[in-house]
Amino acid sequence: MIALIALLIKRSLFQCPHYYYTLFSLIAICDQISPNTLEECLLNLDIRLKTTEEGKFLTSYYINSTKLFIGSPLPAFQIDEGNTLQDSKKIIAPGRYYFIDFWASWCMPCRQQMQELKPIYPSVDTNKMQFASLSLDERQEAWTIASRAEQLKWLSFRGVYKQGVSLRQIFGLRYIPQNILLNADGVIINKNIDVSELTKFMTDRHLLINYR
Repeated sequence: MIALIALLIKRSLFQCPHYYYTLFSLIAICDQISPNTLEECLLNLDIRLKTTEEGKFLTSYYINSTKLFIGSPLPAFQIDEGNTLQDSKKIIAPGRYYFIDFWASWCMPCRQQMQELKPIYPSVDTNKMQFASLSLDERQEAWTIASRAEQLKWLSFRGVYKQGVSLRQIFGLRYIPQNILLNADGVIINKNIDVSELTKFMTDRHLLINYR
C-alpha cells in the first residue's frame, strides 16, 4: 500500500511539482519509504516548496534518514550514564550484536514493549549480544525516575544534545517506540522488529542460553 502511495506521489511530482498537497502527502509517508525513493521525490520538488518550513523539514529528514537505513553504520552520539557523559562508540562497540530500543519516560507504548523484553533478556548470551535502551528524554530527572521504576537489567542510557543537535535529530526519529538491530560490525541489519522477530533472530543465531 505504501509503495503504491509513493508511486502516486512520484507521478504527481512529475506532473505538478509545485502542489502543496504533494509535499504534505510526502511528509506523511516519509518514514515508511526508502531514502532512495525520498531523494528521487525531493529532486523533483519545486524549489519554492523546498524553501518552505515543510520543505526544509523534509530535506532535513532525508539527510538524517540514511542514518537509520538498513546497511548504514550506527551514527556517533553522546550518552548520559547518570553521572558522566560518554561517547557512544565506547559503550556500543563492535564485537557483538546489539538490539537498541528508543524510548522516553512519557511514552507508555515504549514502556509496555520493555515489559515484553524482560522475560527474554535473562536467556540472552551477553557475550554475543546486548540490549540497550536509549532514552530521548531531555530532562535527566525524568529519565532517572522512569529508569528506576522499570528496573532494567540491560544497558540503559539517555541521549544528550551535542552541539545543539538532539538524539531525535541525529537519528531522524519522528516517533517512538522504534528499534534497530546491529550486527557485530556495528551496521544496522534490521529495524522496528517485534519481540517474536527478535526472539527468532536470536534463536537462529544461537544467541540465547537455555531459552524455552
